[in-house]
Amino acid sequence: MRHRSIARIGAVAVVLASALACQDAGPDERLQRIDERLRALEQSREAESTAPKRDDVAADLASLERRLAAVERRLDALEKGMAEAAAAGPAGDRLEQRRERRLRLRELTDTYRARLAEIRETHTDPAARQQAVREALEWYRQQRRAVLAGEDPALP
Repeated sequence: MRHRSIARIGAVAVVLASALACQDAGPDERLQRIDERLRALEQSREAESTAPKRDDVAADLASLERRLAAVERRLDALEKGMAEAAAAGPAGDRLEQRRERRLRLRELTDTYRARLAEIRETHTDPAARQQAVREALEWYRQQRRAVLAGEDPALP
């Protein structure tokens, strides 16, 4: 900010000096010289503002280097994790476990829904229906916890 202020003051001083130096010339000639100098100053200022600063380029380069290093670390960690997974066992086992667990949860949910439908059909008393729904919900939660913990729940 201070640099720009000094540059503007310098530009005004140059314009005034050139105007005073042209006193022996006619007014048209003085205006033309002032106009030429102003154009030259504007062009140099535009070129200065559009050209990237060395500090900006250095900062951008440092930022890119940090990003590249972070990506390389992530790739190394990923490769290391893949190597450990391959050494520990095939990834297909984990995938198969997930599929089996998902299937058991789906069966459990279907059983719970069937129980709720049966409760709605058989219980006419609202208090008894509500109690039966609570018991079914508690049973569902226990079974679900068992499935997620890797245990084999006993389905009715």
